Amino acid sequence: MRMISWRMSALGFAVALFSLTASQMAMSQQDVPDDTTQGLRPTPEDPADPDMKAPIQDKPTARLEWQRKAWGVVDPTYRQNAMKEGKIHSNKKNAKGPKWVNIGPTGADYQQNGSFTGRVRDSGRARAVLPHPTNADVVYLLTSGGGLWRTNNWTSPATQWTALTDDLPTTGGGSVAFGVNPNTLYLGLGDAYDQVLVGGSVVKSKNGGNTWGPMIELGNAVSVRDVKVDTSTNRDIVMVATDNGLYRSSDEGVSYSEVPTFSGKSVWSIARTSAGWLVSAQPCPAAAVGLLCGQPTTLYLSLDRGATWAPITNAGNVFSNNGRTTLAV
Repeated sequence: MRMISWRMSALGFAVALFSLTASQMAMSQQDVPDDTTQGLRPTPEDPADPDMKAPIQDKPTARLEWQRKAWGVVDPTYRQNAMKEGKIHSNKKNAKGPKWVNIGPTGADYQQNGSFTGRVRDSGRARAVLPHPTNADVVYLLTSGGGLWRTNNWTSPATQWTALTDDLPTTGGGSVAFGVNPNTLYLGLGDAYDQVLVGGSVVKSKNGGNTWGPMIELGNAVSVRDVKVDTSTNRDIVMVATDNGLYRSSDEGVSYSEVPTFSGKSVWSIARTSAGWLVSAQPCPAAAVGLLCGQPTTLYLSLDRGATWAPITNAGNVFSNNGRTTLAV
């Protein structure tokens, strides 16, 4: 009789517990807020391909327009809030106590670049590749969404990579460059083509990306397009191209100032030549946030390590009506 009574009690407790849990789940489901974006319709799936066996072609311009409709155009306030939330997440992730463990999904099923689509997983577009100037085994890879990575065994048949920026407020990669010492890295944050991965700031590492100094915001910029370092003197002179101007540091990344020539311009690329430094930039309305500017690009030349700039005369009109322009020498 005691055994039957114990079993009946346990069964009754289990039923009560199940009822309580089910009711709590129902209430929690009722309390879930509606996070749909008003005014946007979901993209219907192709009925001829219900399993979605073929990848959907990526259209960066259409994706950007959708993001702007969904969340508005990014601005410094948006950037500040996004960075703040990213910092809070990093602090929680590194706090003492129980840790969250990633159980997947582990990545995208497809990688696309223009018309090419590969059935592989990826961390986003590759923004920069930096091979160490004296150590062939050390290579840095900056991605648009996965931040900066480093391998110390590039020549090995089983290359291993380490993430270096997971503790920064954003993993949106803009550009990265060595200082005169290859252990010094200047990292520009904020993907130029996806407004979700905002940045518009620079961080510096003195130990190959193992740790990072304070994040320095660059005016009203929300993305970084290019970072270059003039190493012709005994101090690094850093130049940073952003969606809202060109910024320059003459004190090895301690502080940055906006170059007046590029105020209100979307600056795309920086390159060093035998004649001096070149920059490509185009006027851009503030509402465009550095993309879809609709204005032609002008090339500028600096003969004093980026302190002052002058537009290059377009003799013969050989460079005209060009949009986004990337420089290479």
